[in-house]
Formats: sequence, C-alpha cells, structure tokens
Amino acid sequence: MSEQSKGLVRRYYDQVINGRDLDAVGDYFADERTAAGVRKGCFFYFQAFPALHVPLDEFVAEGDRVFLRSTMTATPLWFLAAARIIVGPPMSMFSTASRSVTSGLSIVSRNG
Repeated sequence: MSEQSKGLVRRYYDQVINGRDLDAVGDYFADERTAAGVRKGCFFYFQAFPALHVPLDEFVAEGDRVFLRSTMTATPLWFLAAARIIVGPPMSMFSTASRSVTSGLSIVSRNG
C-alpha cells in the first residue's frame, strides 16, 4: 500500500499541479464537491502563479499516509482590484518579476 500511495501522490502532482490538468482532479477525489473545490482553488493559484512548479523532494510512506517534502517555485502576478477575480476578469495585473521559493511539508492520507 505504501508504494501505491506514493505513486498516487506523485501522479497527482505531475498531472494536476505541474501539468495543470484540472480535468484530472476528479480522478483523485471521490467526492465531487471536494473535487470542484480543489479545481477552483488550483485555477486561482495557477492564475496568480503562472510559472508555478512544485518538484517533489522527498517521500516517506507508511500505510495509507504519505509524508511529502516539496519546494514550490513561482513568479507571482499581483492582481489590482483583487475582488474582481471572483466575479470576472481582473482589471489589471502585473508581475513582481521576483521569483519566490517556498518549502513545504504535506501529509496526504488515502481513503479507499
């Protein structure tokens, strides 16, 4: 189960996060409401960070849980009139032109 769980997490990051395949989100979440929320969150994240890339640095798997260390690199776009993102296209946007690097730790649990 540990190797299967690691493979599932690796495919999710390759396909959805780094591959930007929002249609594939439903393959990883059984509940459609959860999948819809993840799709929406990813969409806005991809809009704010168009050059987003999240390499997976380290995996440790135990049963149905995967402990993951990753490094996110991105150049953010800042939206002026941010409330417009929710209801329509942003009025204007600009890039900060500064690349950000963030390390993260995640625990992913597989249910089913």
